[in-house]
Amino acid sequence: MKGFPQRALPSTFGALLLASSAFAQEVSQTGVVSSAITSLASEASALPSTAMSGIPVDSMTATTSSSSASSDASATQTSSGVTPSSTSMPGGGYGNFTVTPDQFVETSTPYNYSEPYRNQYHYSPPFNWMNDPNGPIYTDDGTYHLFYQYNPANNGTVAANQSWGHATSKDLVQWETLPVAIVASQNELIFSGSAVVDRNNTGGFGEGALVAVYATAHIEDNVLGRQAVSLAYSTDNGTTFTKYDEGRPVLDLSLPDLRDPNVKWFQPEDGSQGYWRMSVVIAESYLVAIFSSPDLKNWTELSRYAPGDATTAGVWECPDIFTLPDPQNEGQNVSVLIVSVNPGGVAGGSGTWYLLGDYNNGTFTPNDRAQAPAGVENWLDFGADNYAGLTFTDAPEPEFIGWMSNWWYGQDVPTSPWRSANTIPRTLSLRQTANGTLQVHQTPDYRLGQLMSPSLPSTYGYTAQSTNQTLEGVSGESLHIDAVVRVGDAQTCGFYLRVGNGQYTSVGYNASSQQIFVDRTYSGNATFNETRFPAYHGGPIQLEGGIVKFDIYVDVASVEVFAESGSQTVITDIIFPDASSTGVQFFAVEGSAELVSFQASNMQSIWGPEDVSTGGNSTIGGGGQNSTSSVSASATSGGAGPVSTESSSASSSMASSVTSGVSSVVASATGAVESGISTVVNSLTLPTQSPAAQRYARAIMRSDK
Repeated sequence: MKGFPQRALPSTFGALLLASSAFAQEVSQTGVVSSAITSLASEASALPSTAMSGIPVDSMTATTSSSSASSDASATQTSSGVTPSSTSMPGGGYGNFTVTPDQFVETSTPYNYSEPYRNQYHYSPPFNWMNDPNGPIYTDDGTYHLFYQYNPANNGTVAANQSWGHATSKDLVQWETLPVAIVASQNELIFSGSAVVDRNNTGGFGEGALVAVYATAHIEDNVLGRQAVSLAYSTDNGTTFTKYDEGRPVLDLSLPDLRDPNVKWFQPEDGSQGYWRMSVVIAESYLVAIFSSPDLKNWTELSRYAPGDATTAGVWECPDIFTLPDPQNEGQNVSVLIVSVNPGGVAGGSGTWYLLGDYNNGTFTPNDRAQAPAGVENWLDFGADNYAGLTFTDAPEPEFIGWMSNWWYGQDVPTSPWRSANTIPRTLSLRQTANGTLQVHQTPDYRLGQLMSPSLPSTYGYTAQSTNQTLEGVSGESLHIDAVVRVGDAQTCGFYLRVGNGQYTSVGYNASSQQIFVDRTYSGNATFNETRFPAYHGGPIQLEGGIVKFDIYVDVASVEVFAESGSQTVITDIIFPDASSTGVQFFAVEGSAELVSFQASNMQSIWGPEDVSTGGNSTIGGGGQNSTSSVSASATSGGAGPVSTESSSASSSMASSVTSGVSSVVASATGAVESGISTVVNSLTLPTQSPAAQRYARAIMRSDK
C-alpha cells in the first residue's frame, strides 16, 4: 500500500462489540508453530507492550505460511495454517446476536502483502473481513473514497461487528487504508449504504460535508430487529464521522429488511427544484423503493418498483440508479437500475443484475431496449464473484467496483489474516449489440495500464488442432492478456491459465452453448467448499465473424474475463492455485482454432516496498515486479486438459519472512515506522510495449482517454 493513515485506531475499544451467533465461530489457530516463529514471539515479548498492541496473532502465523507453504500442498491443508469457519451467510438476515468483549485490530500496522493468495493489484484491507463496497464517491479534491463493510475486531475474519472500513485513492489503482470510519455499537450494526457531498449544505452539517447514508441494524434484546436508515457526517473529508442525532433513524418503516440506501442528487431536466433521491430495497419483499428529500433528513416516498419476472430468490440488496449516455440518441441518457441478489445469482449464490429504463416523476420504468425483455434481468457478470457493486458518485466517468466473493463460501476461503478483495475498477457505458439492443458495457479502467510491465513474448497466427500449446516465456501469478481468437470448427477453445501441479483454470468459448466460460474445476485449493466452488460458469455471446476478443486480468487469486464479439460477456471468479502454478497455454478441443494475436504483460504490485516482503511467497518482489521465468512443455493430443509444466520460481526461505516480521515489530517499537507513513513515490518504470499500457501512456499525455 502506498501509505498508511495519519491517525491510528486505539488498540482497544471500550464499548462491547457485537458478534452474530451465526458468525461467532472465528478461525482457530493450529498448534503447529515453527521454532523460528516461537523465537520471534519471544523477542517480541521483550519489546514495549505498545509495539504489539493491535497486531493480530494471525499477522505472525501468516508470515510462516508465506515462506513455508509448499507449492504442491496436500488437498487437505490450507495455506494459512488456519481452519476456515464452516458458517455461511444466511439469506435474509444475520440471526441472533450475543454481546462479546473484543478489541480493535490496529489497521495502521505496517504489513507485507505477500501472503499466499493475496491479490497484488486488487484492493484488500491489511487485516480482517471485508464485504460490500459502501459509499463509493469522488470528492472535489480529486480523491476516490471507498468505504466497505468491515469487521474491526481482532482476528475478525468472518462477517460480524459490521462497520464501515475506509480507503482512498487518486486513480482507483493505488490505495491507502484509513482508520475505520463508522463503528458498530452495542445497539446497532452499520450495514451498507452510500455517501454524498452536500455542497449546498442542505442538511446543515456544513458546506461540503461528506454525508454517509447507511442502513442501521438495531439490536433489541440481543436480537437483530428492525432495519432503518441513519446518517453520519464528516467535515474533514471522511477522516472522522459523527452520527447524526446519535444514530437515530431518518427513515424508519418498522421493517426488518429495509436495506442499503443509495443516495444521489437528482436535478430534473425541466429545471424544476432538484432533490436528494434515495433508492432502497425491502429485501425479502423484492421491492425497490424510491424516496426524495430536500435536506437528507426528511424523506418522502415517491414510488415502489417490483419487476414481475425478475429473480425473486434469496434477498435483494444494494440498489443503484444512475444514467449512461444513449448511443442511439445523441445527447440523451438512459437510466440504469442495478440490484444484487443472494442467493439466486446466475452462477449460484450471489449475483448482480441490471435493467434499462426511464426515470420520470419519481418512478423508474423499464423498457425493452436491453437484450432481456423489460422487467427481466440482464446479468452484469456471469461469474460467481462480483457482488454488491456500486458506481462512484460524482466520478468524472461512470466507475463501478464490486465485492469479489460470494456468500456461499466467502467466509471460508483459505486466506489469513484478511478475507476478501474488490474487483478491478470498471468504466461503464452503453453499447449497441449485434442485434441492435443495448448492453451495459464494462471496460477495465484505463489507469490499470500503469501496472503493466513490458510485454512478454507475443504469438500471432498460431493454429491449434485439438491440442494444447504452452506459450513460451509467458508466466506469472499476476498477468494481463490481450488476445484475439478465431474459433474455427473447435468445440471449445481458449486458454489454460495458472497451469502447474495438475492445476489450471480454463477460459474460452464453447461452440455448442455459444458461451464464454471460466471453468475452475481444477483451479487449485477448493477444500473449503468442494461442492460449490469447483464449477463451470458461462455467459452468452453473439459471435461475429467467428472472432472473440479476450481481455483477461489474472491476479494471485482471481480471474476477470472481458470477452467481446457481437456483444460482451464478463465473468469474475476467484481461484486458489499454488504459487508455482504460473503457466499459460492455448487450447482447442475437437477441432481447430487460431490464435490470431496474443499479447501478455505481467502486472506490477500496488503494494509499496514497505508493504511487500522481498522474501514473500508471491512472485511479486519488493519492487512490485513479477517473475517472468519461462515455462516449456510439449503439446498433447485431445485437448482434455493442460500439458504438464514446471516453474523455475521457488519459495523464499523461512528466515526472510521471520526477519521481515521482526523488522516490522522492532520498527513499530522504536518509532522508526510511524502510523502515518508518507506516500511512497511510485518508482515503477512506465511500460510502453503492451497495447493497454500504450493507451494508458497516451491518455496521461493527453490528460484524457
